[in-house]
Amino acid sequence: MCAALDRLKQEGVQEGLEQGKLILIMNMLKKGMEVKDILYFAGVSEEEVEEAKKLLE
Repeated sequence: MCAALDRLKQEGVQEGLEQGKLILIMNMLKKGMEVKDILYFAGVSEEEVEEAKKLLE
């Protein structure tokens, strides 16, 4: 049971990190940053930037 709880906790942490990264990308896009700069500074993929762009539309 302890292993299951640890796994759930890790999944929750990972989900939180992903949400935070998405918010960061969206904020950078709102400020008008270029995609190449977002890729560099946020350390994300082009697919993640495209996903964030879709959410802003």
